[in-house]
Amino acid sequence: MKKLLSLLALTALTLVYSQSKTNFLDANFAPTAEGKHAYYQIAENPENPEGPYPAKTYFLSGKLFSEATYEDSQLRYKQGAYTSYYENGNVKSRCSYDKNRLNGKYETWYESGARRSEEEYFPPAKPNGGTTVQKVWNFWDSDHVQTVTDGNGQCELRDTEFGDICSGTIKNAMKDGRWTGSYKNNSISYIEDYADGKLVSGVTTDEKGKKHNYTIVLEHPKPKKGIQDFYQYIGQNFRSPKPNVTGLMLLRFVIDSYGDATDFKVLKSIDDAFDREGIRVIKRYPDWESGKYRGMDVRLEYTIPIRITESK
Repeated sequence: MKKLLSLLALTALTLVYSQSKTNFLDANFAPTAEGKHAYYQIAENPENPEGPYPAKTYFLSGKLFSEATYEDSQLRYKQGAYTSYYENGNVKSRCSYDKNRLNGKYETWYESGARRSEEEYFPPAKPNGGTTVQKVWNFWDSDHVQTVTDGNGQCELRDTEFGDICSGTIKNAMKDGRWTGSYKNNSISYIEDYADGKLVSGVTTDEKGKKHNYTIVLEHPKPKKGIQDFYQYIGQNFRSPKPNVTGLMLLRFVIDSYGDATDFKVLKSIDDAFDREGIRVIKRYPDWESGKYRGMDVRLEYTIPIRITESK
């Protein structure tokens, strides 16, 4: 009888975890109401506290747009294989993510089914610093003419995170010389100079015509007084809600363009009360410097571990 009850409990648990949830997304893939959506997303196992969270996104027509797996139930952080499709059913891109960053082989195709590019991505050594390294091995233009062969030639690239389109020379699989690009419907443009894959200088012209100079494409948010000051602040202000508890929590949040911390997500929990206290303390820290993309302030994620070594 005990074995039968266990099997019934396991079956019930499996049924709960196999339930799906439908999300509605606008043209920019932001959550919206049904009827106002351009896409819809069906998430599997949304109530499973352990994950992973596979999901399929569809065009309004019902045609498949993408297949992905996420590390969080809100479906914000991709983890593992990812495939996107054109509405005619042809594959658009195939790649893999590690902690929501492209990692490894990246292939793209034109809507006709013709191959577009063969690329490779390498994540930065530090999770909150540096930029992902992109290498281009082969590229074919819209006329199906190969313009980059074995890492050398000319091509047009689209940034996977911010959506900008740029063009220039590829040498030894890396950007070289003068590159020009634009994004947000051409309202923002930039010019960059590279040498052996490294950015020498860049200047962005924003919607109002203001110019922003930079030497780093993507700068992650950081405490203005340094990481040690930030950790010292946490140590002085964190109030343990329970005694005799130790462990490691991992929090992910967004620093917006004004330097404010928002959109918290608990990646690794010790206890709900400790998670809330960690979020409370970080929210009150006043001295953040926002991240920058091509010299302009932007919203970017930040991940931080907090280790509780002793609570009395």
